Amino acid sequence: MCITIPPNLIKPLPLGSPLLYNICAITIAYAYTSRHLSLSPLSSPSEENEEPAKLLSTLIPFLIDKKSTVRFESLESVITDLWARFNQKSKKTPEDPTTSKQDFTSHPSRKILLVLSDLYSLFSPPLPSDPPIPISPPPSPQNARPHTPKTHIAHKITFYASQILSTSPFILDTLANELEVQAESMILEELEVGGEVKRVRGGEEAKIVELA
Repeated sequence: MCITIPPNLIKPLPLGSPLLYNICAITIAYAYTSRHLSLSPLSSPSEENEEPAKLLSTLIPFLIDKKSTVRFESLESVITDLWARFNQKSKKTPEDPTTSKQDFTSHPSRKILLVLSDLYSLFSPPLPSDPPIPISPPPSPQNARPHTPKTHIAHKITFYASQILSTSPFILDTLANELEVQAESMILEELEVGGEVKRVRGGEEAKIVELA
């Protein structure tokens, strides 16, 4: 099931979307879940096809909660929130006829759009179909199994994707660089704490050398 984004949601945002750090949290949680479950894409059929949704609901509840107003203001706040949740873990609606199937393969932000498209497929409700003829009377309301609709999650993901398409590549590149610098800093800090690396000056850049 491919995500489609209504054109009316795509509007230029010269200063970028205020939800970009939320999208950062989504991509980090996606990467963690994919590695943790050794599953890619997350929407692919598997024996434990409920596990990706369960883990993501723990890591990024703001995406699952219909009434959530969480908005991260910095990369530091994203990392602080996710780190606590990582530690805690350790203990489709029909397509709008006005939209067409979109191809993101040549888009500069195709990777994040493909991540959101995969999540859209994971959380989208199934397409309606004719119900089978019941063999026995349907269960009474009090005995029926609870059902949690996921339509609002698919709508949220579609909106996040529209924010990516509305933000200039320059701003997205700047954010990607910030993420890369932060990731390298955290790796270096972890290695230094364990006394496993030393810094070596070579040319104009500092290099990291792993000690055997």
